[in-house]
Amino acid sequence: MQEFSLVHLIFGSGAFSVVIVGLLAAVSFVSWGVIIRKLLFQRRMARANERFLGRFDRISHFAELRDICLNEREECPLRGIAKEMLVEASKLSGKVSYDNLHHRAGLLEESAQRGIETQRVVESRYHGFLSVAANLSPFLGLLGTVWGIMDSLWSIGKHGSAELVVVAPGIGAALVTTIAGLLVAIPASGAFNLFVGRLNRNEVFYANFCSRVLSMFKRDELAAVESVSEKGA
Repeated sequence: MQEFSLVHLIFGSGAFSVVIVGLLAAVSFVSWGVIIRKLLFQRRMARANERFLGRFDRISHFAELRDICLNEREECPLRGIAKEMLVEASKLSGKVSYDNLHHRAGLLEESAQRGIETQRVVESRYHGFLSVAANLSPFLGLLGTVWGIMDSLWSIGKHGSAELVVVAPGIGAALVTTIAGLLVAIPASGAFNLFVGRLNRNEVFYANFCSRVLSMFKRDELAAVESVSEKGA
């Protein structure tokens, strides 16, 4: 009975309210699809990152990072960042000295930053839609509310009566659109803030990984320079 009353209230409140509720329902459907998809994607990427980091923890030289990337077939953010750094390292000349050591490391650091920014773009996909849904849905609900109140006032003027039977349909439609707007906005807003928080934490995680790779690169480069110096002495 309650379900029938709600449906009857929506479809009996006028075409404008039906359009508002239908639009909010479509936004809600897409929002939940985005939320579920991103949750599954983040879960899969977190597991892949964990496995890649476990292999990385077992190496001690920068050259070994290439073997991990070649042998690891599963795509993950850490692998993508590492490949970006390896590509840049392959472009460096074989001449290493105390004078160019800092510049070589700086070039690798820039490539690491590009890799992090690339991952940020990938992981922030659909955030704009969730933000729009969270901010726009309450206003759509408010628009339906205002329209319902205007309809009630028009009914009062038409019938010359302010009895409940006259104003109730418009007020009910107004409340339905308001609730619909909030039901769309609340999960979209919560999911948006959750994903942005995870995005920021992941960026710190990627930066720490890049710092470890850079330290490994610098140690190997420094060891090579010291070895050449000792041979020359």
